Amino acid sequence: MKVSRRVLTRHIASELQAGSSQKALLEGLAAYIVTHRLQSQLELIVADIATNLAAFGRVEATVTTARPLDKTLRSELVAYIKKIENAKDVTLDENVDASILGGVIIEMPNKRFDASVSTKLKRLKNA
Repeated sequence: MKVSRRVLTRHIASELQAGSSQKALLEGLAAYIVTHRLQSQLELIVADIATNLAAFGRVEATVTTARPLDKTLRSELVAYIKKIENAKDVTLDENVDASILGGVIIEMPNKRFDASVSTKLKRLKNA
């Protein structure tokens, strides 16, 4: 039986929040996606699951910096994200990209915060 993407992603997020096995859920989700030919909606499904998890207070954020984060900065970023998202749990996916020169880019399910030096320089150049 095929269900709407909204129902599917809400269910997956609820199960993750309840502590169900991530591996089992992902295997089941992958099988469902293949069976119902939803591969073209994969990015939307992942984004919807992240949005639903955020509603439960669990936020995954991608953080891009020019150099690896140290322990202090990592803790400050987690605290900042918890505050602005009213989250209980924050998971950071850390990326290092020297091309941003400095600063930080934070990407969450529904928000993007770009305080990178490269973006600031581009804005100055275009002003």
